[in-house]
Amino acid sequence: VTPAGTELADVEVRDGSPTGPVLTTVRLKATGDATTYQDFTAPLDFEGSKRLYLVFKQLAGGPVIPFIGWGNLNWVSFSGPGTKEG
Repeated sequence: VTPAGTELADVEVRDGSPTGPVLTTVRLKATGDATTYQDFTAPLDFEGSKRLYLVFKQLAGGPVIPFIGWGNLNWVSFSGPGTKEG
């Protein structure tokens, strides 16, 4: 188990493809328990429709953890003007 608060990885939200421009980045941190979930937020500002890609990146100098060890991604949601929820 990775200690709570350990920075694990960055998730880049990219425009149009996995190699497209980075729109925002979310830093993932360990919760210390596989059954403890945490919310992460980041600003995302654009107009119109876009195809977004989530790209998971190991941190430079960070822990080397196989993807399976990073935890559980339960869901991704968007809110604000222009979304069904906003």
